[in-house]
Amino acid sequence: MTCFLMDAPRAVFIHIPKTAGTSVRAMWATDSVRRCFGHVPNDWKDVAKFAVVRDPEARLVSALSMFKHGSTGPDGAGEAARMPD
Repeated sequence: MTCFLMDAPRAVFIHIPKTAGTSVRAMWATDSVRRCFGHVPNDWKDVAKFAVVRDPEARLVSALSMFKHGSTGPDGAGEAARMPD
């Protein structure tokens, strides 16, 4: 889990993998976004927080597809396939 502190709106986005997090971050893309991994830092505790959730079955199918076929992000970069045929 990765957390992003955004300035406009002032909020912490908790990115759960395979739940449209890249799209959410792209909507509020600014240079002033700070990131942390695994927990929300104490100095972010008073900031509003949100996350996007997804149907567990759809999330599993999406993850398996990404592992088998790879993915491409909005900037053209992506991840290579990690699962053998």
